[in-house]
Amino acid sequence: MPYDDTVLADTPTRYLKLEESSGGLAVDSSPNAVNGSHGSSGLTYSVPIPEFVNESALGITYDGVNGKTLVPIPNLVYPYATEIFVKDPAQVASLEMVMAIVDDSQAHGILLITRTIIGVRRFYLSEFDQFESSNVISSSVVSPTGLHHVVTRSIHNELRELWVDGELVGSASDPITRAGSNYTFMLGWAGSSSTFSGTLTRAAFYAHDLTPERIQAHYEAATVIAASESYGRLAMTGVGQ
Repeated sequence: MPYDDTVLADTPTRYLKLEESSGGLAVDSSPNAVNGSHGSSGLTYSVPIPEFVNESALGITYDGVNGKTLVPIPNLVYPYATEIFVKDPAQVASLEMVMAIVDDSQAHGILLITRTIIGVRRFYLSEFDQFESSNVISSSVVSPTGLHHVVTRSIHNELRELWVDGELVGSASDPITRAGSNYTFMLGWAGSSSTFSGTLTRAAFYAHDLTPERIQAHYEAATVIAASESYGRLAMTGVGQ
């Protein structure tokens, strides 16, 4: 089954293929068709994604300064999940914001970042509320030049998981109190100092869980040749790590 059909079979609440040829509208290909918007600058459109070997795919490259994509989503109710393909060869900054979901008062949300520490690149996932942040989940080493399939699972308010290229790479078990409303699904940006330099494609938000079997099915449907390493499981505590 083609990748897009595989995603749509799991009824995403938002599905941004990121294949637009110009700025403005960020098309939501989910059944809900709630479109978002691309920033007015800092984006390169129609970037080929050759790692999708069974079908043609395009993405958007974000410049690490102004590039961003925003789409509204419903209020978060556990469980929920996100999914995106990430390629960030430029590594303009040591810490870059791939994706965020944040409420209008910035009282609650999740953050997916890439970060280089002593020459080692990893993905990190954290959830926060107005009082505290969750334990940070870290992947093992990833290739900055490879295309990576990244899924986050927020199963309930005390359990979240990070999956990279079809494998569970970390989890955290700690309570978060959901607060706030009117959430925004943000790509490549989470504020003026939190940006991303690299290419993104096929971003999805699910207002329900994605099971491990479905995560693996999505990864296999893309038939991605990812320049990835062997993943281990590592959960880091403390947002600053």
